[in-house]
Amino acid sequence: MNASAIAKLLKARPELAERFATMVAEPVTSKVCTSSGVAASIVAPLLINQAYEAVACIAFDRRQQVIKTEILTSGGSDGLAIVDTRRIFRWALSQGKSGAVSIILAHNHPSGDTTPSGQDVEVTKRVSAAGKILGIQLLDHIIIGDSSNSPGYTFCSMNERGYFVGL
Repeated sequence: MNASAIAKLLKARPELAERFATMVAEPVTSKVCTSSGVAASIVAPLLINQAYEAVACIAFDRRQQVIKTEILTSGGSDGLAIVDTRRIFRWALSQGKSGAVSIILAHNHPSGDTTPSGQDVEVTKRVSAAGKILGIQLLDHIIIGDSSNSPGYTFCSMNERGYFVGL
């Protein structure tokens, strides 16, 4: 894709231009996660090009610095990943010196369609509720989709799309 085609695409799809600007302005090497674009850039290398759904988590300390990022589970024979809330928080509590203060949940849609499914919404609600009880805030649930466009993936921030309202 040449520069002219990219410019036309970004002009036609302002949301892509905003995402592109966020990713360019905030490098992947940032230890402080300041936006959903940075979070997506942290988990995307783990989740793109997977044949099955995989679930990853980013753990943060009190200063919103990334403690660790890891794939916690991947899909079975049906390709869907099982999200075990207990496993997520057992992992989060074991990170750093005193456990994570907040997390971002992320998973991939190998189809490339980052539209949240009904199951994605239910998982988000369940993980958010459990986090409130444990004192670990769920900051976002990011869905990564493979893309032939640069940077090689698309993403959906469920928080930015309004799915966290009322949680």
